[in-house]
Amino acid sequence: MSGWEIGWGLEFLVFMNNLGGHTLDIILEPLHWIGGELGYTVLLPIVFWSISDRLGRRLYVLAMFSALLNGVLKIALARPRPYQVDPRRIKPAHVESSYGIPSGHAQGGMVMGLFFVRESQRKWVKGIIITAIFLMGISRTIFGVHFLQDVLAGWLLGALIFILFIYAEVPIIRRFLTLPSWSLYLIALIPVIAALVTEALVPAIYPMTKSLLATGAALSGILIGMALERRSGFYRTDGKTWKRLVRAPLGLALLFGVQIGLSAIFYAAVNVDKPTPELSIFYSLRYLTMGFCGYWLIPEIFIHLKLAGPREQAH
Repeated sequence: MSGWEIGWGLEFLVFMNNLGGHTLDIILEPLHWIGGELGYTVLLPIVFWSISDRLGRRLYVLAMFSALLNGVLKIALARPRPYQVDPRRIKPAHVESSYGIPSGHAQGGMVMGLFFVRESQRKWVKGIIITAIFLMGISRTIFGVHFLQDVLAGWLLGALIFILFIYAEVPIIRRFLTLPSWSLYLIALIPVIAALVTEALVPAIYPMTKSLLATGAALSGILIGMALERRSGFYRTDGKTWKRLVRAPLGLALLFGVQIGLSAIFYAAVNVDKPTPELSIFYSLRYLTMGFCGYWLIPEIFIHLKLAGPREQAH
């Protein structure tokens, strides 16, 4: 370990972890949930279903690719959390199952924050988003779950991913519209295979790999939905305001219903206390199904219920 983890870096974490006491933890608590799995499960679909299909489609891929890369790097680098280094002095607000660097909350906050900063036309909105990016990262040190270098690495990686996205988006879309359908389904499986292979090649097993498997599988489910969408027509958010408002709670109820049902099957089918390849595959299938449902199946239900218009072919 370096001074970042056992020297001045640890002392900085002790200071931040005691800053403001429990009251500050409560104030910053929403940032923990927004930047975690719950935030991704709720916010990304709502943008796609009810706000803007154009923004939602792009944000889905950007955010989930970033999360997958984050999971791969966490496993590859295998750095400890602050409370694992000094459990006596650092009291975490949350205990995480994954490794430390880079911070997923800082990276995801930077990626999605920059995305909305670029899309927004109002300066005051940009200011709020930039403030949220900073607080999302710094809150991880206050919670005692990340070292400062974890946060800085997350911010840097998030910024680099967003810059790559700006330059690669148009060429990727053009290629997507011209590739044969069979190749799209093969490409869609790459994220979940990458997650499973990463777990197999490094000395990390479930539950340390939960976030990696979840994001890889969910991204594959989303990409399968996109491949189907190119054939059947693209979902459009347009519609009356009341219909757009109804979609969010209905869609979330369906999505969480799928999650609960799959979780029951998952825990009945495998022993989660004994890590095995079968456990990782079942876990991945659960999130692949959720990604597919959130992106393709639930919008299809909206269309059949007349809560959304029919799919449209790309022009």
